[in-house]
Amino acid sequence: MGTDPFEEFEFKPLTEGLGFHQKPGNKTTPAASAQPALETFQARSLDFNEVLPTPATEPLLKAPLPRRELKSTKSTPPPSPTTSPVDDILNTLQKNRKMEIELDRQHRQELRQSRKTETWKTAAPKFSPMLLDAMLITAASLLCMIIMLIVTRVDLITNLSNPDTEGFIYLSTFSLLAGVSFIYMVIHRVFLGFTPGEWAYDLRVGHPSEQGKALFSLQVVARQLVLTVTGLVILPLIGWIIGKDLTGAITGTTLHRKA
Repeated sequence: MGTDPFEEFEFKPLTEGLGFHQKPGNKTTPAASAQPALETFQARSLDFNEVLPTPATEPLLKAPLPRRELKSTKSTPPPSPTTSPVDDILNTLQKNRKMEIELDRQHRQELRQSRKTETWKTAAPKFSPMLLDAMLITAASLLCMIIMLIVTRVDLITNLSNPDTEGFIYLSTFSLLAGVSFIYMVIHRVFLGFTPGEWAYDLRVGHPSEQGKALFSLQVVARQLVLTVTGLVILPLIGWIIGKDLTGAITGTTLHRKA
């Protein structure tokens, strides 16, 4: 047969380095390389059943283990108040009002009991209360005189230094003093039972049980009229000297002193 012209043709790469120009060498058989490894495993007496994992014989689904319940450690908010602050304030004010009413009632009862237990006995006029009342009456009289002089524009010094023949200037001055004294004594004794001077020394006119009656008021007016007619200071001074209330004996309104 004729030879094939392409039988001796060989493909070569254009550049070197891809390995096509090298000739294939003799390949080693895998049996020769695997033989020493098998002998090594046999020499170590390894059991492949032990090396390989055993199939799972346990069930895939198991009952869950008991778990301890965890309690929440978060602080619970305080309970909201059932009443509003306005209601609390109103309740407090109402309680305070009730307490004030109760204290006032107890105070009145104590005053009534103390009045019932107080004892009064008749007393003679004393100089100290008379002096204190005389000072207050004089001050009030001077105040009234100043107002009168400002309104009338009368020269008091000239009238007193050069009085008229009838002496009306002295009479008018005494009338002013007597009027102020009358108003001072009657108002205090009718409404209070005592003047400021008598109150300072635990004295009063008449018994407390008589105060507030119409007859008591008339007796107080009569007592002051007697004092005014007799010169305001004559009967009190005589009574202080002899130790007896002469004006009270005449009008029925004697002086009393707290025992």
